[in-house]
Amino acid sequence: MKSLRGKEAKEKFIKEYENIKVLAYAVLLNGCTKINQCGGELTDKYYQFSAIHKDTKKKEIFYLGYDCGEQLMQILSIPKDSIKLFNPFSQVVDELNIKSNNTNTNKQVQPTKLANELFEIINIMYMGLNLRKTDILDEIIINLREKIGENPRAHNFASVNTILNRYGKTISAILEELQQNNQPFKRFDFTQSREYFREYLKKKNKENENINF
Repeated sequence: MKSLRGKEAKEKFIKEYENIKVLAYAVLLNGCTKINQCGGELTDKYYQFSAIHKDTKKKEIFYLGYDCGEQLMQILSIPKDSIKLFNPFSQVVDELNIKSNNTNTNKQVQPTKLANELFEIINIMYMGLNLRKTDILDEIIINLREKIGENPRAHNFASVNTILNRYGKTISAILEELQQNNQPFKRFDFTQSREYFREYLKKKNKENENINF
């Protein structure tokens, strides 16, 4: 992909690509390097996008720093308040971030606990797995955003569990790797998600299936 630095480059990009979506908005982990499509490497918070080339139909995953990302979102008429920040660091940092963005937060519909757990699981997978294909996770994360305030369907957890199994990883193992160079790290609790998925497996007569989150 060409550089997206500047308004003209972004507008040209929009003419050449379709289905441009924001997949994640996250804090960069220590020791993690990602190319900023607006130039250089990412150094702080960043946006993860996907887009499909209109001619080749090839899907591209790319990253933009938060300033450049918000400029692209503005051109696309995507409200920046609609994209939730994933911050894997300690709760104190999360609270500070919430306070700095509290103008509209309390007025907006908030995700359920189950939806929030799934949101965190998927973002951990984005960060900790070298994913060859992200289509399923992308679809789930967009659906969570569009149906905010609703509990996700159990089959979404089944899809996540299958992907983790395919990569031979559990969320606990991924978190352990990520935490090595990133402290203080937030404590994640997916108890409700596991119980929810366990009930789903019982209905499907698959009680012996491993739960990877």
